[in-house]
Amino acid sequence: MEEEKKKEEKKKEEKKGKWDSIVGSTKKYVTLAKEELIRSSKIGKIRLDMTRIKKQRAKKFQELGERCYQLILEGKIDVEGSDSLKTELDELDAQIQGKEAEIKEIQELSKKESEKGK
Repeated sequence: MEEEKKKEEKKKEEKKGKWDSIVGSTKKYVTLAKEELIRSSKIGKIRLDMTRIKKQRAKKFQELGERCYQLILEGKIDVEGSDSLKTELDELDAQIQGKEAEIKEIQELSKKESEKGK
């Protein structure tokens, strides 16, 4: 009888040891996952900050370019290759004006059609 009790206690201890091992491993992996999530979140936030800063930088370059372009038009500065760039910009401006005219035309047609329906 006593031997059976010892065997049973030994089994209980083995089960408890296995359970403790499982719980310990789970806690370890949860902690590692938490640390990785925190690390990834920090990296994500830094990347968002970098994107915001890059957009600000690009905007400043755009402002600088627009100021330089205005100075070129005024003849205050001369930049090598600016003539071809000015020509390209003029062509793009013409395309923009064409698209704006298309929009206006569509809006006017829409307005006329809606007036007919009344």
